Amino acid sequence: APCAPARKRVRPSMKDQPDTHFPKTRINKKALRTDKRIGKRAVQALETATDGFLLSLFVDAARCAENAGRTTVRLEEVALALGI
Repeated sequence: APCAPARKRVRPSMKDQPDTHFPKTRINKKALRTDKRIGKRAVQALETATDGFLLSLFVDAARCAENAGRTTVRLEEVALALGI
């Protein structure tokens, strides 16, 4: 199946996630470079803000790709969307 190679790449990273409810908690802790505890509401706020930012970024990148006559978003469109 065409999806098989992608699944093989995703599975190992999913195994690293201790909690599926807040999968980005580990990433956020690494980004903050702290071993301190982060409250549940703070994690929810970080997750909401992160999701909103990424959604907006990819919507803008998709518009850039569409303007270039493509349906696939490339790194160039993401970089352009970041600069907008």
